[in-house]
Parts: sequence; C-alpha cells; structure tokens
Amino acid sequence: MATLFGQKLSKREILKRVGDVSSIAGARELEYTSGPARGMRAIEVKNGAGLSFTVLPDRNMDISYASYNGAPLSYISKTGEISPAFYNEKDFLRNFTAGLITSCGLTYCGAPCEDNGEALGLHGRISNSQSYDVSVSHEWIDDDYVITVKGTSRQATVFGENMTNTRTITVKLGENKINVENVIENNSFEKSPFMLLYHINLGYPLVDEGAKISTNCEYLRPINDAGAANADARLLVEAPQHGFAEQVFFYKAPKDAWAQIDNDKLGFGLRVSYDGETMPYLVEWKMMGEAEYVIGLEPANCSSEGRVVNRESGILQYLESGETRKISCSFEIV
Repeated sequence: MATLFGQKLSKREILKRVGDVSSIAGARELEYTSGPARGMRAIEVKNGAGLSFTVLPDRNMDISYASYNGAPLSYISKTGEISPAFYNEKDFLRNFTAGLITSCGLTYCGAPCEDNGEALGLHGRISNSQSYDVSVSHEWIDDDYVITVKGTSRQATVFGENMTNTRTITVKLGENKINVENVIENNSFEKSPFMLLYHINLGYPLVDEGAKISTNCEYLRPINDAGAANADARLLVEAPQHGFAEQVFFYKAPKDAWAQIDNDKLGFGLRVSYDGETMPYLVEWKMMGEAEYVIGLEPANCSSEGRVVNRESGILQYLESGETRKISCSFEIV
C-alpha cells in the first residue's frame, strides 16, 4: 500500500483518483538530441512521492540526475551527461559525469597502474559500456506499484576478459527508496580479476556546510596524504574552498553496511545500504573544492589504490570461469 500526499492508499483507491498511473509515477524512455549526450538513451523515473532519477542505458545503466522534492541529490561534474563515444581510457575524467552512480570496474578500478605488464587506466571501462536487452516494466504486485528498469552491459576483448553486468533497478510507488541489483558473470574460460566500486557522488544542496556523514563501517586508514592530514574531519562537510586537495578514506564494512549524509537545513538525508559480505569495504571521497564540491560514499570490493596495490595487499578478488556474483545496494531518503 502506497503513502501518497499524506494518505495511505490501496491499488483500488489510487486507480479511482487517476486516469493513468503515469500521471503520478512511472518510467519514460527518451533520447538526447543535442550536445555531448546526443544520441544517448535515457530513462526518467519518478515514484510519486518526490523521488526522481535518470538511468543511462548507454552508460552501464548508471544513474546520473537524482532529486527529492525538487532538491538535487547527485553531483553532476562540469562534463555533464556525455556519450561513451567520447571515452578515452587514458583520460577518464573528461568522460566522468559523476551522477548518483558511476560504476567502476570490472577487472580493475581505482588509480592508474601497471599490473603484470598491463597498463591500466583510472576506474575501468564498464561505466562507458552500452547496455543491451534494456527493458522497462510497470506492474501491480498486490497493492504495490513496482517500476523496474533492467539492462546488460558487456566488458570483453579478444584474447582477454569476457564479463557481463546485468543491472536491475526497482522503485515502488510512494516509497522513497531505489534498489539496485547487479549480477556479474565471468563468461570466459579463465579466472579473472574482479574489482567493483560504486562511485556514488552526492552534491549540493544535500552536500553543504554543516551536513554530516555517518556510517557503521569501521574506519581503517586514509588512502592519500591529504586524507592523512585531515582524518579527524573526515565526517564533516565544510564550505567550498579554493585549491582544496581531494581526501580519500578507507573503511571495513560489516555485513549490513550503510553510510549516509544528513542535512538539517533540508530536513532529510540519504542513506546508502549494501551487503558487506559481497562489498566488504567503503571508500569515502571528500572533495570540498570550488565547482568540484562532492562527497563520495562508495561501496567496494577493493581499495581505490589500483589493481597492483590490491594484488600485493592480498585483497584482490577473482571470478572463476562461469562464476556469477550478485551485488546489491539501495538508496533511501531518511
């Protein structure tokens, strides 16, 4: 049963009040017609209770824009939404929209490095992979109206890896929660390194001076020198600063992991929840610069220091030939 505009309503009570449910909730498939996003597919989703977001099938079903009651949740970088046609592995940041989710992986992510003689760029290829078998569905399940968006992306090369990521995004009418489920499969006949980080990018006005970060993950260490110098303030959000150096922190996740940001001026926050058994870490990216003003709360199965560091530290994960891994997270207004 959905709570809409202060009323708890059953399916029959909702249908008495609308000609078509799309007037209050649903998903629309669109295509961009200008600028660097031209030709890209988009799916705009609204849940009828203030939550709306945009899914990009040509960017691994990642989520760019997201808002709650008109207030933006996600940080959009100065590149804006941009087609994967412009992707250059050596210059990832020129194609980094940021948004609510940028997926990093699948065989490597984090800092550029050389691992076993292979030169690896920043954050991997999967976020610039176009999805196929994309579908949008709306269905009543008892008194719940469920919106589902699904698609599959492939990362493959001749003589190398062959991995797929099938992502299913669901949201219910009246429930301010986005559920994201990924099934990653190693379709090759060789064992493959497996690295995955959800680059979750939160921006203004949710990120603003006085907002606070909290998590049930255990703080382990800073990842860079700027983080080491400011570790005591890692959970605080300051005003934008000129010349700010990004700070990165590393946490160990419990089984039922969560991290969130709360903004008392807005009267709400956003919580990211996930399974710490499949994503055993959290990376916090704190960037309080001018125009680069963003907090990243990033579930991961690795550190963001690059594959060679993960291999040498013994935390690099693998997928055996034919193995699948199911990984889920959710976003909830609190």
